[in-house]
Amino acid sequence: KFRRLESSDLPAVKDICSDVYDGRDTLPTTLFPKWIESESSFPFGVEVLNSSGSYELAGIANIATTKTGIAWFQGLRVHRNYRRMRLAEKLHDHRIYFCKHSLNASRIQYVTNEKNTPARKLAEKFGFRLIAKAPFWDDCFPFSLDPHQHEYTESSLVTISLLELISMISQLDPSVRDSLVPNSALYMDFAYHHISDPESVLEKHEKLSIYAEISPDKKLRSFSIIILNPNYNTTVINPNADKNSAILHMLNIRQVLSKLEKKHFDVHLQGKFDFEVEKQPDNYTLLMDLVL
Repeated sequence: KFRRLESSDLPAVKDICSDVYDGRDTLPTTLFPKWIESESSFPFGVEVLNSSGSYELAGIANIATTKTGIAWFQGLRVHRNYRRMRLAEKLHDHRIYFCKHSLNASRIQYVTNEKNTPARKLAEKFGFRLIAKAPFWDDCFPFSLDPHQHEYTESSLVTISLLELISMISQLDPSVRDSLVPNSALYMDFAYHHISDPESVLEKHEKLSIYAEISPDKKLRSFSIIILNPNYNTTVINPNADKNSAILHMLNIRQVLSKLEKKHFDVHLQGKFDFEVEKQPDNYTLLMDLVL
């Protein structure tokens, strides 16, 4: 049976997530409290009868709503003892029904990765289509860049707020904006956030730093968003299509990352770029989309 999750479910949520990402899943401490507190989130759980004859929380998932009419699927997890029982499929089906009949959402989106075969098959079964694909690396900065091998001008790296970033993105020519920020969406922690809805980002990510490369005429060239999580940080790099400008930015971001004391980190590369990386990606993030 399905039900809304409550704050008292935290111990069960921790147990469900205990073997995810080799025990490094931060969902119970980062996402789950926000699911419970946020009026724009609809966290669901599925319960099954255990061997003792009582109901036990066996799977969880959330729906995050936005002002754009897009509903976001987040955090699908199934307890290790109840996998291969089609609970993920049932949670998917329940959330789609809820989005259609209770939220009046225009579409549903969520992010998975290329190596997650069950999630990809689930997406195909329910009619989701792939609309964006981007590489990422675990515990590795994928660019062994030598500044002496590249021509670039002196850095103009500055820290800016999220609202400043969105304002600068909106001022770009449409072709440049589409190259730097495809689909007008910022990628952070396995979710895309449309630039017309900055509140959704601020609500979910208090601890983020934004580093931007600004041209002499005050135009945005490249930017990176670093999200600080309890045990790791996530860096999303949106490089300019211009190779020299992109290399300049990545050189600077590498210096920023070297000063952060985190046990684990990952680097995501977004936008449209025309240069080779030094190391093949560990995986690719996939943005899945379903029009209702």
